[in-house]
Amino acid sequence: MKKKIILVVDTKDWAFDYIAKYVIKLLQNNYDITIIYSSDFKSYEEFLDHLNSFKEVKLVHFFYRVYIYELMYHFLLINPVDPTFKDPKFKVLFDAAITTSVPDNLFLKEQDIIKNKSIFSFVDNYYTVSTKLHDIYNEIKQYPRPSQDVIYDNILIPETKLANVEFKNNEKLVVTWIGNSNSGTDYFGKDYDLKGMYSLIMPIIEEVQNTIDIEVNIVDGNVVHKPKEEILEILKQTDILLICSKHEGTPLPLIEAMASGCAVISTDVGIVSEILPQQQQQFILNNVAEFVAAIVKLDNDRELLSELKQENFKTYKAIFQDNKNFAQKWSEFIENSITNSQATNRYREKIDALNLLLVHYLTTNKINNNIIKKIITALGKLTFCRIIINKLYFCRRNIFKCVYCYRNVVHYLKCKFKEKFIKLTNLLLTEEKIFSRIYDTNHWSAGSGLSSTKENTVEYRKILQQYFNDPKYKTYVDLGCGDWQIMSLIDIPQDKIYKGYDIVKSVISANDKKFSKDNVSFYHSTNIDEVAAADLLIIKDVLIHWPNKKIQYFIDNILPKFKYALITDGYDKQHLNKDINLGSFRFLDIASAPFNLKNIQLVLDFTAHGSPKRIYFYTNPNNKNS
Repeated sequence: MKKKIILVVDTKDWAFDYIAKYVIKLLQNNYDITIIYSSDFKSYEEFLDHLNSFKEVKLVHFFYRVYIYELMYHFLLINPVDPTFKDPKFKVLFDAAITTSVPDNLFLKEQDIIKNKSIFSFVDNYYTVSTKLHDIYNEIKQYPRPSQDVIYDNILIPETKLANVEFKNNEKLVVTWIGNSNSGTDYFGKDYDLKGMYSLIMPIIEEVQNTIDIEVNIVDGNVVHKPKEEILEILKQTDILLICSKHEGTPLPLIEAMASGCAVISTDVGIVSEILPQQQQQFILNNVAEFVAAIVKLDNDRELLSELKQENFKTYKAIFQDNKNFAQKWSEFIENSITNSQATNRYREKIDALNLLLVHYLTTNKINNNIIKKIITALGKLTFCRIIINKLYFCRRNIFKCVYCYRNVVHYLKCKFKEKFIKLTNLLLTEEKIFSRIYDTNHWSAGSGLSSTKENTVEYRKILQQYFNDPKYKTYVDLGCGDWQIMSLIDIPQDKIYKGYDIVKSVISANDKKFSKDNVSFYHSTNIDEVAAADLLIIKDVLIHWPNKKIQYFIDNILPKFKYALITDGYDKQHLNKDINLGSFRFLDIASAPFNLKNIQLVLDFTAHGSPKRIYFYTNPNNKNS
């Protein structure tokens, strides 16, 4: 009978999922392996219930180590101060081997090492994905040493997606960057450019384009998540992949690029210097000038470019297609972990790890968790009206004085009151606060977002200018006008009246000071019912951030105010119209279910910063001139 293994991944079709699927491919003949996606569950209880539904689990591997901490922390909230460790929901975490991996350079500050000591004491084994990380974790005295073997991240790449044997260069050099410009901001801060998007990539591209003619692909997961197949197709047409990260374990685009026969120019990050062939080592660089010089060099020396492509492909096959070696390392890691979990003192050590977290928790908060529980239980029983808001703010200011404690409160409310908590959250976080926070934290990057910048709106602005030049339209309303990056480049004739509305007061104030004139005005509004009627409504990249109920209200009650409307949103036919929380994102087609808006015609499909967009033109059926 095969041993049962559970692989816990954060999100389907993201990096950890691809790695997990590769592990299944390697080991499916020897182990019974199932992937669980933590994002599929609304609560830790649901996750644990599902985990416990599997029989005789021998090992649970968490690719995202923070989730182990969250489960341990959740345990302490359910069993505060005096953990008895008898809750059956947590049984599998004690009975099975619990393992994790270290794929990044996060949590290496002194306070994080102390905080996360409980994780590494609780797990039965862990590995690192690069020699650099292995050396770092070997030197952390508070942690047990990692597994002796470094296990590189690897992914399944079909033979049909591998490089063409000819290794032909494009006539015009094709340079590609793949990553997520928002990576690391949760930990390092909103201005930390972990992937080098703003500090390196953008300046490099700008300087190179001033020197030679190149084609550029920017695939930013913060803007749109592209499926693996599409990324591999892009790389097959790419000459050079740029990697500009400050630090990480394994840049998966590196593996994909080598498999696709690309040359690589990179910072010395993760496994880059460990695996790139000797001829490629000269292209491990540090700054903008070096990157620019390297790109120009390879554009001029196409023979060298071809050699790099061939060497990278050979190296990919030698390292990442050696499935026997990967299978052996994974099998040894699994078996050693199971053996570790069965040691006579492991149960006690896991209890000690929970106690360690408890001590850190109480020391950090300097408050007894029983008191927190009593206060919040009392709050939760109150009628959900203005009084609870006042009481919760009072507690935040006067009792839970640090953010860590306030997060305890929020977590406990989520666990204890669920549906009521959602109502409370909606009361506390108004729509204005949600979108103001997005601007304050630069969550979308570049103010209103990278899809609103000059270089990413050329096609859209060409269409928009036509509507401002058309004598049919005299009055315009721009709902969700944002920081006016686009409109500042549009010529608004003097005889046309433009009104811009936005829910973020600071944005409207800035626009008013900078752009207001006789025929251009701006209005701060928290209620879309207040929006004035006009000949043409302009609404771009707004509905994609609204829940379906609000969109339907807009269709039924706001759209009829206007004779015409130009409606633009992110569009991907495979991922349409999923309901979301306010301020989140999903692709949208207002012509499809559940909206099925009529009287519209397709104007243009285009791409902005790698994100597919669709423009619809709406005609009000009650418009006598339509």
